[in-house]
Amino acid sequence: MYQPLYEENSDEALALLEQCPEYNVVLLSNINTFGMDPGSTPFHAAYLGRREGGRLVAMCGRYNLGSLFFHAESHKYMEGMGAHLLGLGILPGYMAGPASELEVVLSELEAGGVGVDRQPADFMLLREVVQVDVVGMSRGAEPGDLGVMVEMAAMFEEEMFGTHAMATDAARDLISAQMTHGFASVVEVDGRIVSKAEATAAPGYGAQVGGVYTLPGARGRGYSQACVAHLCRRCLETVPSCSLTVHKDNYPALGVYHRIGFSRVAEWLIATLER
Repeated sequence: MYQPLYEENSDEALALLEQCPEYNVVLLSNINTFGMDPGSTPFHAAYLGRREGGRLVAMCGRYNLGSLFFHAESHKYMEGMGAHLLGLGILPGYMAGPASELEVVLSELEAGGVGVDRQPADFMLLREVVQVDVVGMSRGAEPGDLGVMVEMAAMFEEEMFGTHAMATDAARDLISAQMTHGFASVVEVDGRIVSKAEATAAPGYGAQVGGVYTLPGARGRGYSQACVAHLCRRCLETVPSCSLTVHKDNYPALGVYHRIGFSRVAEWLIATLER
């Protein structure tokens, strides 16, 4: 039911993703920036699509970074995606999406012997930043900050997943690309970066915030809130909304995002896979 998609399919792929652009920032951004043909950068993907009556109704992109993002008009069109990925041998290490749709894929992967760790999450959306206290020096990230931000990204993954899911070079490429094509902000205290956040941007559609991390010894002082608020203000100068996903039991992060002005709009799942 699923077939490869290439650059020649980009118009119909974009039309499908534009049905819900807030959910599909990563796919929209990467297709517009890197196209849909295979490539060697971390941001090129193997794209797959499903048609019903000649019309594209579901698609996914498995990126060289190891993550997979998808969109479907209905969860019923997700059937077969997991089995097809198994057959191709291009299993992702990380997936996130609407719970009812992602569960279809995860069940098929588990039936094929893949270990899956599910984490319930909220998908949150922001269209205007609420005024928050400014602490430390919030500013846009600069090229000289990249090394520290990559180190902090490794700390984030260790806390979140118990392992370094992303290679150092890949993390460097990702954060560098977000600094160039998207947005990245930091909070600096006494000349030291204590908090960071990045956003992937799809001009005209939205921005997806991720990689929010504050050093353990600097937590509880409002740095994450200041950093994310600074980042989102910058994003909203060029896009209509910012989105993010957060684990349901991450109560400190949920409090931060609510105070900035984010609202929960959908039940989400975050999944890591053991291959």
